[in-house]
Amino acid sequence: MLNRKINEKETYNTIICVLVPISGLCAGDKYNCLTKNYNTMEYIKRDLDAIIEYLNELSLDDLRDIHNEYCSHYDMDDYIYCNDEHFFSEMFQDDVDGAVRAALYGEYNYTDDYVKCDGYANLQSFDDPTEYIDISEIANDILENEGNYYDIELEDEE
Repeated sequence: MLNRKINEKETYNTIICVLVPISGLCAGDKYNCLTKNYNTMEYIKRDLDAIIEYLNELSLDDLRDIHNEYCSHYDMDDYIYCNDEHFFSEMFQDDVDGAVRAALYGEYNYTDDYVKCDGYANLQSFDDPTEYIDISEIANDILENEGNYYDIELEDEE
């Protein structure tokens, strides 16, 4: 964590990136973590269909970020990570044998954009995270626990 505080926005972005160092953008833009704007508030109508529509229109990386926010409150084992060297250095640190074992016994492809651990701590990689994300479940949770999502605010219908 940086000890100097330049302004509220930069400090907030830095804390997010330090706490979740591998939650940067994935496909083709893997090193933009510090420049991602975490202070942009999304205003969505307080309606399940509107929330589902909002989630379906997100980029894969943004949808993955919201999925990971959901997982941080319920099941960290379902996190989806960027498939890059930052994932391996954070997840395995100096355990080269563990990384090789997890890749060999899992369904891992080096060129895929995303990766997660299966129930046996083996790696599963893929290019489309939507098959691992339950949009309806997340939409219901946003409706019930809006405060769990740092950049979403629901608006009441007038």
